[in-house]
Amino acid sequence: MVESRAHGKPTRHETHFVWQGLRLLQEQDINTGKYQTYCCEEHGSSPPSPLL
Repeated sequence: MVESRAHGKPTRHETHFVWQGLRLLQEQDINTGKYQTYCCEEHGSSPPSPLL
């Protein structure tokens, strides 16, 4: 969670991350409800690519 001030008002931004072991599977922006789901190749491949 990150707190900042925009136009003098405190604002909060929160992102949830879903992991499977060391693999990032999904991140969700709690403020907007938007999410990114990642597709990972097996062992030693390139970084995850956003899928949705």
